[in-house]
Amino acid sequence: MQVFITLDKNRSNPKCSVSCLNKQAKSSDFPVINPTYSGYKHRYVYTASSSGSHKTFSHFPFDTISKLDNLTKKTTSWSPGSRRFVGEPMYVCKGSFVEDNGYLLVIEYVVSRRRCNLVILDSRRFGEAEAIIARFEVPRSLTFPLGFHGTWIAKEC
Repeated sequence: MQVFITLDKNRSNPKCSVSCLNKQAKSSDFPVINPTYSGYKHRYVYTASSSGSHKTFSHFPFDTISKLDNLTKKTTSWSPGSRRFVGEPMYVCKGSFVEDNGYLLVIEYVVSRRRCNLVILDSRRFGEAEAIIARFEVPRSLTFPLGFHGTWIAKEC
């Protein structure tokens, strides 16, 4: 869903509209955009999503990261594989003014090992084998629970 709220300069006379972003029937949450575009019109949205392939719980836990293009309405995705689940993606800018020129940091939970990995994805290569830039095993003492939230803050802030 996309919600538009328009206010005049006196913050009165609001106009509101709601529209469907795409026809994807899969559950998604934890939407994130390039923070440089926060508060402005943006083209790309990244979410943790469910593939719907689990018989018991088809909507959770999330096992896919999706990229929605608001202009074309096309959705591309990355999945870590069978019995691996993902948390909230965090967008990290490469420092350019190109909206999807950055990285996504994703916590991946590997059920068979009961361990987490930090996965770094190239936001421009979604849907390609080269989307994964790096995968680091997180020390057992730092294994995160599913649904863990976080925020990336650049050093310059």
